[in-house]
Amino acid sequence: MTANDSLSELYQPTGGDFGGTRVDHKFIDVLTRIFGADILRTFKDTHTHEYWDLMEDFELKKRNFDASSRVILKCPPSFLQIYEETVGMSVSQSLQNSNLMGKVEFKIGKIMLEATLVKGFFDGPVDDIVNATEDLLKQVGGLQHIIMVGGFSESPYLQKVMMEKFGDMVVIPDQPSGAVVNGAVIYGHKRGAISSRVCKFTYGIAQIMKFKSHHPDNKKRTYGGIAYCEDLFSKHIEIGEKVSLDSTEANEIEYFPPAADAIHVALEVYASSRKNPTFVDENGCQLVGLIKLEINTQGNFWAKLLVQMKFGGTELEIQVTEVNTGSKTMAYVDFLG
Repeated sequence: MTANDSLSELYQPTGGDFGGTRVDHKFIDVLTRIFGADILRTFKDTHTHEYWDLMEDFELKKRNFDASSRVILKCPPSFLQIYEETVGMSVSQSLQNSNLMGKVEFKIGKIMLEATLVKGFFDGPVDDIVNATEDLLKQVGGLQHIIMVGGFSESPYLQKVMMEKFGDMVVIPDQPSGAVVNGAVIYGHKRGAISSRVCKFTYGIAQIMKFKSHHPDNKKRTYGGIAYCEDLFSKHIEIGEKVSLDSTEANEIEYFPPAADAIHVALEVYASSRKNPTFVDENGCQLVGLIKLEINTQGNFWAKLLVQMKFGGTELEIQVTEVNTGSKTMAYVDFLG
């Protein structure tokens, strides 16, 4: 929290595939092991409503799972019927020869999943969340609280593991999933609530320049008898750099048209997960925006284009100024993506 009661981001956004959908995928994997991929697909295609009822039931039980008791789900009769008609025996009979015997039971229209099996659904994403939190605490010192938000944060099992690992630092809002929506609404009404962010990527423009001895031959192109190196990454802002959202100041970098008689130009905006990328086609680079504009070089090959990147809210604002005419073009790229 800053002196004017706004928030200032201390570290670039991090994360990964740590959410509750991974738990869902583990459940689907078990269904596939029991019924087979073809039967599961047939059930989903022919009894779609019942399939989603089963998944919604699992979603509710998932949010209440604390690893202390088994999970009991309603089993659609049509699911068992499709299996028996296809295989020629009941699911329970098939399970007797399966390594899931004792972990999964079908009884009186129910699917019963043992707690240890369901716990295994959670362990991957939960471990990833714990490890990512530990890494972040090493990077950013002096943190006093860890606030759990989002739908997966409603999981009692995840809450239990986080509190066992990080103790009183963990803060759980009354409605973790609603906290995300509420925060977005508040930010929409009060843009000054966040005064600065830390850049998640390195941003830059694809550039072409005269070929030099240190440039690789595969990037060499000849235009008008002159050798050029293309696909260079011209860096504007670096990953991890702190940027003020209310600042109007940003460095301008010069670019030049591809030819003296050019009337159109396209600037390719790239984001990279690396600090100092050399070329825009390296691993970790991705095209995030394309700015197309008409220009009037007046026959001057050295007619300048000034490109300025600055930040406003959740967007990267890119302003291109054509020096000859003074015309300005604005484009926007998702800053948080």
